[in-house]
Amino acid sequence: MSLEDFLAGAASAGTPHGSKKCSICTNEKLAEEVAEFVRRRHTGEVSHSVHWIWVNYFAPVYSIGSCNTLRNHIRLHLGVDL
Repeated sequence: MSLEDFLAGAASAGTPHGSKKCSICTNEKLAEEVAEFVRRRHTGEVSHSVHWIWVNYFAPVYSIGSCNTLRNHIRLHLGVDL
């Protein structure tokens, strides 16, 4: 396998809106709520940190086991660094 083959396969593994392996991308309602949080954070409507929103909402409501799951989804799939 060459690098070009690998990269071609990696590019087709995900979709423009996420990845089949991302636990957030596989739950449409959760992905919408994360995107809404990011949008509101950027407009200044909310100032809560990613860690705070994970501890107080996403972890208990959606059972996201790690704050890094949320951070990685925001950074890698939404293209935003909070």
